[in-house]
Amino acid sequence: MTEVNQIKQTDVNKILQLLQSINETQYRDPTEISPKQPEYNPNEVPSLVKNYTTQTREKMFGKDTREAMARAAEITAIIADGAKVSADVATEITQSLLDGAFDTAGIEQNFEQRLNDAIANLQPEWTQFKEDTNEQLTHVEEKLEELTSDYDVTVTVGSGGDYESINEAIEFLSRKRFRYKLNGLKAEIKLLTGFNMTEQVLVRGIDLGFITITAEDEEVTIIRSFLIESFSVTDNTVYPAFGAADNGVLPIIDVKFVMSYSGDALNRHGVFVADGARSVIRPEAGVINSGGVGLYAFNGAHIVAFGSVFDGANSACLLAFRGSYINFRNGSGKNSNGNGVYLGSSSVVEAMHADFSGARGHAAWVYAGGRLNIRHGNLSGAGERAIHAHFNSQVSAASSNLSGARGRGASATQASTIDLDSAIIEDCGSQGIYADGASTVNADGVTVKRCGNNAGVYAATGATVNVSNGLITDNILHGIYANRGGRINADDADCSGNGQARDIRIDRGSIISAYNALGSVGAQLENEVTSAGIIFR
Repeated sequence: MTEVNQIKQTDVNKILQLLQSINETQYRDPTEISPKQPEYNPNEVPSLVKNYTTQTREKMFGKDTREAMARAAEITAIIADGAKVSADVATEITQSLLDGAFDTAGIEQNFEQRLNDAIANLQPEWTQFKEDTNEQLTHVEEKLEELTSDYDVTVTVGSGGDYESINEAIEFLSRKRFRYKLNGLKAEIKLLTGFNMTEQVLVRGIDLGFITITAEDEEVTIIRSFLIESFSVTDNTVYPAFGAADNGVLPIIDVKFVMSYSGDALNRHGVFVADGARSVIRPEAGVINSGGVGLYAFNGAHIVAFGSVFDGANSACLLAFRGSYINFRNGSGKNSNGNGVYLGSSSVVEAMHADFSGARGHAAWVYAGGRLNIRHGNLSGAGERAIHAHFNSQVSAASSNLSGARGRGASATQASTIDLDSAIIEDCGSQGIYADGASTVNADGVTVKRCGNNAGVYAATGATVNVSNGLITDNILHGIYANRGGRINADDADCSGNGQARDIRIDRGSIISAYNALGSVGAQLENEVTSAGIIFR
C-alpha cells in the first residue's frame, strides 16, 4: 500500500503542476477544440467525474472552475490507480493458474460457504412460503367440504323462506357438489304457501337436473306480465317461464303452475327447450294456460313429461319441431286455444293415453315426417280435425277417440300413414276418415258414425284405407266412398244404414273390396269392371 500511495501522490502532483502551468499560460490558440466530438462515450464517464467536469464547464468564477478541475483529476487518479491494482491482481492470479499454484480449494470452500449462507438467508422466506401455501390449501379444502354434500338439501323460497326467488335458490344449489350415494341424493327447492312466480328460469349449457322444484300449494301462479326477458336460440326468440338451450338441463319441475292472463301472451311459453337441451316434468305437474305453447321442444330438444299437465295453452299444448322428442304418455293437453299437439320435421311425440280433447284447432297435427303415438288417446271435440297427418307423417291412434270434430275425424294426406285400429269416430262435421295422395289408413274394427260431407270413409288419388270388421253406419251420405283411384278394404264390415241408397260407392277407376260386408251398392254393378272401377263382393 505504501507504493500505491506514492503512485497516487505523484500523479496528483503532476496534475496540479499541469493545472498551474495552464493557469499561467497566455491563451494563444483561437480555434475550436479538436476533435469537436469526444472520442469516448460520455455516458460511460463515472458519475463522480462527470459531476466535476460539468462544474468545470459551467462555473462562473475561476477559483470554482480550478477546484472542480482539481477534484476531477484526483478522482481520475484514484480510479486509474484502482484499475492498475486490479489488473496487477488479475495478472498474478492468471499466472498462478498457469503455474498450477493457485489455491482452487480455497475458492471452492469460499463458494460453498457463500452458497450455504445464501440458503440460510432464504430459509425463513421458504418456510413462510410453505406455511402460507399449506394454509391456503387447507382453506380451499375446507371450502370444498362446505360445498360438497353427502346428504339431501332442501331450501325454501317465498315469504319467510331461505330465498325470495327461485333463481337465488338455484344459484346457491348450483355451487354445491353432491357425492354419489346409492339411490341418489335430493336437492329440492320448495315453494312456500302463497308464492307467486314473478321471474323466469333460463338455463344455457349447464345441467341443473339434480334440482327438483316442489311446492306446498296445489297450484302456483306465474304472473305472465313478468315474462319480459327474451330467450334467443337458433331461428327463434321466445319469453318462456322455464327455458333451456345449448345442451342445458332445467331443474325437474314437480309443481303445477297456472299462468295468469296479465301482460303480453305472444311467445310466453310454459316450458321451452331447444338446441339439444333437456327437461323433466313430473306427473300432475306442468304449466296451465300458457300464453304461447305449454310444452315446446325445438331443434333436437328432449323432454320427459310423463303424466304431466299442460291444459289450456293459447297456441298449442304441445309442440315439437326439428328432430325433437317429447314423452307425454298419460299427459293432459286439453282445451287448447289452438292445436292440442303440433309436431313435425322428423320430431317424435310419445303420447299413449294422452288427452288432447277440446282443442279449437286440430287435436293432433303431424307434419313433415313427424311421428305421433297416441294409442288409447282422447282427441275428441276438436274445432277442426281430430288428426291431421300431412306430408309423409305417421300417427298411431289405435283405440283412440276422435269423435266430435267439426272437420274430419282423421285426415291423411301426401303419403302419410295413420293407424286407427278399433278407434271411435262419431259425429264429425266432415268425413270420419279421409285419405288422399297415396296415403294409407289402417282402421280395422273402427267405428264411424254420423259423420258428414260425402262419406263416413273416403279414399282418393291412390290412397288406401282398410276398415275391415268396422262399423260404418248412420253417416249423412255414403258409408264408404273410393274415388279417383282410391282403394278401400271393407271385408266383413257393416256399412249399412247410411243416408243415401248407396252405402258403398266407387268412382273414376277405384276399387272396393267388400266381401261379407253389409251395405247397398245401388245401381252399381258388383264384381265387374266399369269406368267407375270395381266392387268385389
